[in-house]
Amino acid sequence: MTGTPTDRSYGDMDEHLPVEPRPVPDPSPDDPPQDFEEPDYDEMDREVARDAQTQ
Repeated sequence: MTGTPTDRSYGDMDEHLPVEPRPVPDPSPDDPPQDFEEPDYDEMDREVARDAQTQ
């Protein structure tokens, strides 16, 4: 497989299907709540710096 272009026509790739938004599923009572809290980046930086010093 070389980098030479093929003679295949891509003219019909301009035709796009309408984008439908993904439906949001209803949360079922069995699922745990989806609470994504922001990680503590400062704490991660301190751990990385500590690891770098010990090596």
